[in-house]
Amino acid sequence: MSILIQFNFLASGKEAEGQSVIVLNPSSTLPAPTTPGTDPYWSIRLPKSVIPVHYDILLQINLSNERFNGKVVIQIDVKSPTLYIILHNKGLNVTKVKVQKAGTGGKWLST
Repeated sequence: MSILIQFNFLASGKEAEGQSVIVLNPSSTLPAPTTPGTDPYWSIRLPKSVIPVHYDILLQINLSNERFNGKVVIQIDVKSPTLYIILHNKGLNVTKVKVQKAGTGGKWLST
């Protein structure tokens, strides 16, 4: 299945603590991160069944105050069922997330 994930963000040019955007299957729950270990929060790679195909990235950069904002649309192929996908986005303040099954004519599954 091919899925589009869109997120809008704000950021400063300074280093910030990491956070994750979590896309959940509506019928699943994902526990909050605990201590470092093997749960998904501590993996820095996508699962082998989730393959990025295409990225569309729009950046608006303000050099005078070292800030930028933008929008990313990522097309991924999901090769086997998964309950969630975690996208690490260190230093970004995500303001909006949308998920769409590719080829549905613009109907977003979640916002």
